[in-house]
Amino acid sequence: MFATVTYGDNQSFLINLRCGSRNVFEYVNDKLAEEDWEDDTFVELCDEDGQLKYLSYQSPMRMLSDYVKPRSTLIPIKIERDENDSYKPFKPMLKADFKPRFRDRLQRQRDKMEKLRLEREQSELRQERRLESVKEEEKPKEKRSTEGTPAVKRQASGTSRPASKGNFKRS
Repeated sequence: MFATVTYGDNQSFLINLRCGSRNVFEYVNDKLAEEDWEDDTFVELCDEDGQLKYLSYQSPMRMLSDYVKPRSTLIPIKIERDENDSYKPFKPMLKADFKPRFRDRLQRQRDKMEKLRLEREQSELRQERRLESVKEEEKPKEKRSTEGTPAVKRQASGTSRPASKGNFKRS
């Protein structure tokens, strides 16, 4: 079971759908990556309708045959980020006139990935703030004079009841 990856000026190569996602992801990226690409630039594959296959997000050993139809044509999409780590618009690596529906679908998926990235970033910031506040609480506090307080009297007497002030009636 194979699928065809079409790129450039109608150049193509086959990929085996009985391979794990990670192997195919690395193979496609090695084959299509250009030398001047940034480290966080990579290639994803989409079908002819513009639906990304998210190879980089699949379980490494999941077979492509689980989510790619045999004999289908896949189009590589260049995914890169800007200096703020935001996703730039996705670029098909096939020189062709794509239908507006194809481009719209890619744009919606980019928007969704960007939204998830921002949510993850905000979650990480909240987690960092929580850790910082826990560290602040763990710092040694100034010792205050606590003599004469009910808690100290309780500890001194060894009882677990509040210290009596003598102004209540027992029943």
